[in-house]
Amino acid sequence: VVPANAADLQNRGEEVTLNLRPVTTRSFAWDVGLQWARNRGLTTSLPAGLTFVQFPLSGGGNGAGLAVGGVAQVGQPIGAYRGVDFARCGRGLVVNSVDIDHTSVAGGGCGTSFTSGALFIDASGYPQLDPNNTYILGDPNPDWTGSVRTNFRFGKLSIGGLLDIRHGGIAYNGTKGALNQFGVGLNTAQGRDGGPVIFGTNYQVNTISNDAVAGPGAGTPVPLNQDGWWQNGASVFFGPDVTFLEDGGFVKLREVSLGYTIDQPWVARSLGFSSIEVRVAGRNLKSWNNYTGVDPETSLLGAASPVRGLNYFNNPQTRSWVFTLTLNR
Repeated sequence: VVPANAADLQNRGEEVTLNLRPVTTRSFAWDVGLQWARNRGLTTSLPAGLTFVQFPLSGGGNGAGLAVGGVAQVGQPIGAYRGVDFARCGRGLVVNSVDIDHTSVAGGGCGTSFTSGALFIDASGYPQLDPNNTYILGDPNPDWTGSVRTNFRFGKLSIGGLLDIRHGGIAYNGTKGALNQFGVGLNTAQGRDGGPVIFGTNYQVNTISNDAVAGPGAGTPVPLNQDGWWQNGASVFFGPDVTFLEDGGFVKLREVSLGYTIDQPWVARSLGFSSIEVRVAGRNLKSWNNYTGVDPETSLLGAASPVRGLNYFNNPQTRSWVFTLTLNR
């Protein structure tokens, strides 16, 4: 295969930064920095005959890989997730030899008053795999990012902190799907012990959906047992990729620091420096998010890839403590 430019991409973004010093006195100062940014990447064209182009190493997207595929597809965000979905009403699908859009509920179809895009629940009470296609499932790119930085100086002592914010965007928790397959994840125990569920009522197929349901099994209580659900509908190896999409937004306490400046006469007289700054900082100390994996920020492909949020037994961001000694002439 010979590499070639295969798509036209468009990026547009805005960034706003505000730095303030609300208070400054001889012995006290307070600095505040605010930052907000938004970027919109879009695929605008592809060579003739191509519906989408998958970014290298971005996963299978075929229901049997370890991740959805991150793709370039005309009209879609760069790196959008494309993969296997559950069968849904309104797509013209044939499931178990039944044309579900044109068959009554009694005949095993969606009926005559279904909501387009509703999960098709067959007579077993479970949603079914879409047998035909892959679809755009979600956008891993954040709606916007921001940060809040502040620093207080009390004479020679300084205290600072930095909050990072990522709002919106989807993350793919393939780790959970692998644990589901073998029944060793916490949610498999909760599903087993929690009793029957009703899809679309008290159980959603993933944490970001609020799906309508239709079909002969809609409203039927079913167990989330190993054979019926975890090894099929909720397995990363066999189930639909959409099952593992989660909210990828977060707020992180990125850094807290404490510093002290030593500038007594003996520093210049004995060491030849005008001052010495001693500083200790803790980084990645706390994260607030709705993600059920280790870290919504980590990604299997790294920060350089246009495909974000793929998690398959990744390590979280490291928490560290840094000691700095600065000698000023």
